[in-house]
Amino acid sequence: MFIEKSDLVLNSSHRRKPIAIDARWVFDGKNHPVVIFVHGVKGYKDWGTFNLIADYFAANGFAFVKMNLSHNGTTLRNPTDFADLDAFGENNFSIELDDIAVLIDHLFGPHCLIPFLDLDNVTLIGHSRGGALSILKSAQDRRITKTVSWAPIPSVEHLFRNIDLEQWKEDGVFYIENSRTHQQMPLKWQIMEDYFENQQALDVNEAASQLKKLLLIFGTKDLAIPINAAQEFIEQHPHAQTMIVEDGEHTFGGKEPYTEDSLPLDTWRIVERTIGFIQG
Repeated sequence: MFIEKSDLVLNSSHRRKPIAIDARWVFDGKNHPVVIFVHGVKGYKDWGTFNLIADYFAANGFAFVKMNLSHNGTTLRNPTDFADLDAFGENNFSIELDDIAVLIDHLFGPHCLIPFLDLDNVTLIGHSRGGALSILKSAQDRRITKTVSWAPIPSVEHLFRNIDLEQWKEDGVFYIENSRTHQQMPLKWQIMEDYFENQQALDVNEAASQLKKLLLIFGTKDLAIPINAAQEFIEQHPHAQTMIVEDGEHTFGGKEPYTEDSLPLDTWRIVERTIGFIQG
């Protein structure tokens, strides 16, 4: 089975920053259900297991489209390195949601460069912060038919729960360390200003309550999203389908770099559950 691959670059509506995209599918003359995948903070579309995940979906009959959010800190020249920390610091949820809209508009537009798409069956999948984005954007855009969130942050406040907000506001910037590269990555206070200005539109809990077809997946040993927070979020959304991965960590066995040629067991489990949800 040969997996076709297409790369393209779209432009964000913010600072004209590029949005790098790749799509994968198997050519069989049929239109394929579409999966759009959104990475999390300190992530990018080619991180760890994401290419293997894309190939797995493609081999199972999907058109799998993943993107680099425009202000994630990578560049076209350095797509797997955080070479633009200024952009990382200027990022916020509104920019990321607008970036996803740019991709969705392209897929539904008359000049789409990705062929063989079944646009009546479009699923938005996100991981971590991208999981929250997938919920928020799905509530905003009815072209999304199903939503899957892998280890999503349950709220914007959760992401910054361990930060002294008053000190952050006074300093104007807060730094988080990338454990892999040891870079000090800036988060400028503007991200909170954006949140305060758009608090209703960025209410993950409310957005999730609006979705009729939602799958939530969490791990019991996730240090970023503790299981008690995950269970509280699940309890607030009894309409959603759920999966709890026993001993599952935040990346479900994925890491960067990932040098194996097959998916980690936990990742395979959540991918299989996700495919079943989409096809069901």
